[in-house]
Amino acid sequence: MTSESENPGGTEEGHGRYLRAFLGLLFGAALGIVALNWWVDPYGMFRAAPAGLEPAGFNTTLRLSKARAVARIKPQAIILGTSRAELGLDPSHPGWPVAPVYNLALSGGTLYEMSRYLQHAQQTRPLTHVVMSVEFGGFLAKTSTQKGFDETALAVDADGRPTPPNWRRIMLPLFSRDALEASLAALTARAAPKNAILYHSNGQREWRSKLEQVKRSGGYHRDFVKREDIYLRSVQNRRNQLEDAPLASFDRILAFAATHGIHLSIVLDPVHARRLELYDLTGRWPLFEAWKRRLAAMVEARRQAGATIDLWDFTGYSPVTTEPVPPPGDKKTEMAGYWEVSHYKSVVGDRVLDTLFGRTGPDGSSFGVRLTPESLEPHLALIRHEQQAFRTRYPEVAAELAERARRLAKSGKGESKEKPDLNASLD
Repeated sequence: MTSESENPGGTEEGHGRYLRAFLGLLFGAALGIVALNWWVDPYGMFRAAPAGLEPAGFNTTLRLSKARAVARIKPQAIILGTSRAELGLDPSHPGWPVAPVYNLALSGGTLYEMSRYLQHAQQTRPLTHVVMSVEFGGFLAKTSTQKGFDETALAVDADGRPTPPNWRRIMLPLFSRDALEASLAALTARAAPKNAILYHSNGQREWRSKLEQVKRSGGYHRDFVKREDIYLRSVQNRRNQLEDAPLASFDRILAFAATHGIHLSIVLDPVHARRLELYDLTGRWPLFEAWKRRLAAMVEARRQAGATIDLWDFTGYSPVTTEPVPPPGDKKTEMAGYWEVSHYKSVVGDRVLDTLFGRTGPDGSSFGVRLTPESLEPHLALIRHEQQAFRTRYPEVAAELAERARRLAKSGKGESKEKPDLNASLD
């Protein structure tokens, strides 16, 4: 009988069997992970959620997940903007002249990101209509992109050339530790946490997390105060001028819409009147008006060249934007139109879309003004007049804001470290 020591080849063959078995197990485990992640789809990248709400992981990879959703849905119309548009503008509004419509707004979205996602959506299917909401603060920031933005996740590069396959982008939702943990969490959790930021399958952000935020803050008044204090702190560290980069991205969007025959409706967000009071209190009112003049001139130049682009102003002191805020200590009263000083509810967003689509509001009144060379200056003058009327009617608001601004300035505190969401201090 020949011993194993006398037959080295037998040992090598045994080692080979072990190695093949180990590699087979490793390969099988890898396939299992890929299959599990594909089946659970924790980031909502492969199919629409059957219940109409994307999984909780959708928000953690928002910029990639929305890019994949657009490629899958191939909408004829999209919504661009920040978290205001995410929450307030509904792709299922009955006024849309085409379908499907996808809410491609992004929390903390920049003008550059909007221009790139517009290119991406157009590449997946030619667009007929785009509604883009913009905010004053987005034109004061130098930041071009936010965390999670990946140029290679989009169908084309900035010059319109097809983007080559990116293995990192492909592997992330299928073969990564984060994806596996997200899949296991989705399988073991009975429901998403109350404060989870969720999205409908049409891209609109679900409102529940905002309601939970208001509850945690202790009511609407306290949440207004918190957001206003964030603004008052952050404004100390921002330059008081319009930046070139966002203006260039805005003009790029106008040019793209004109070139591709897209009907582009631009919305100046209907922030609460208290936000406008902050602009004036911090010395930004002249710049706020200059911003409107600059955008109106850029839009008019494109219109004169034949583009179908409209600029609508929903800021001001209208019955919608001057909704009274519950008094301090009131934790039960709910506001009809606003979550806090910056973000509006879908009921306000519906009024915006009613105006854009030529529909009559629920009370028959109009909301918003289309800015043209003829309407611009009279409109700005009217807002200044309405501002004085608002202060006469609600003197306590101006006094409260001025006192808090004085107190914060005296404390010498810099920018707040508390940022409830990505774009809380952009504007």
